[in-house]
Amino acid sequence: MNIAAIIIIIYFIMILAIGFMWPRKRHDQSLDDFHLAGRSLKGILLVGTFCATIIGASATLGMAGLGYSKGLPGAWWMLSGTIGLIVLSVFFAQKVRTSGCHTLPDLVGLFYDENTKLAASVLIAISWIAVIAVQIIASGKILSAVFLGNQYQFMAVSTAVFVLYTASGGQRSVVRTDLVQFGIVVIGILMLFCIGIRITGPDILFEQDFPTSDKMTNWDVVSMVLVVGSAYLVGPDMYSRLLASYSPKEAKKSSMISAIILIPLAFLIVSLGVFASYLYPNILPEQSVTALLTDWHLQPPSA
Repeated sequence: MNIAAIIIIIYFIMILAIGFMWPRKRHDQSLDDFHLAGRSLKGILLVGTFCATIIGASATLGMAGLGYSKGLPGAWWMLSGTIGLIVLSVFFAQKVRTSGCHTLPDLVGLFYDENTKLAASVLIAISWIAVIAVQIIASGKILSAVFLGNQYQFMAVSTAVFVLYTASGGQRSVVRTDLVQFGIVVIGILMLFCIGIRITGPDILFEQDFPTSDKMTNWDVVSMVLVVGSAYLVGPDMYSRLLASYSPKEAKKSSMISAIILIPLAFLIVSLGVFASYLYPNILPEQSVTALLTDWHLQPPSA
């Protein structure tokens, strides 16, 4: 078994331990506590869960894929989300937290009626089956690249881990594991970025066009800002964090800090795709991260 596989096994055990440990010792696990962590989130926990919610396995693979196919302008996917998060922070975060609602459908029902609330609940449930499925598929691809096994089996393992720690402690477990996982993702991105720079040299990034290029026009950028940015204004994952925050002021501050943190990360992730496009010109764009992860020891291709 290789070192990467051992590290991932330890990681899974650690995540389960974190998810199971604190909630049962310190809290009564009422419904309010389970779904919203007792509305107690603030500081690094709230920022960490905001960022981890946005930068997951699927987002990392997808963003690197955009870097592979579009170059640095692919960063606009996350930058668009950052714009949406800033708008959410400035204009809506405090109002959402002040509402006292428990979910986004509750908030919809507050402004409309029970039928609209029910429709929102059904729509969110259906759409998030697809969102979660993408996360699970991404985790399976990464694990299968490291362990050289069947990706569907690793999808099942990942799903079991997610379900177990979430069922154990609810939002508190999710938030604590989010913080740890976000830290691990950032460290991994930085390590791969350093490896890519070492192999290819920094000139490959300086040669990139930004904010647009022949592969991503002004209209492409505007479309992405409108579509992706607006999703951050209505995403139930964003609202669950706002509603779980300690106070309206904390909701606004933490969402703004999260948006600022995501800006440099957007460029770091798409840079991985740029490196992969130089080193592996014949792979699929979404394979950029796994290629760098498994072949980090490569030397630059000869001219």
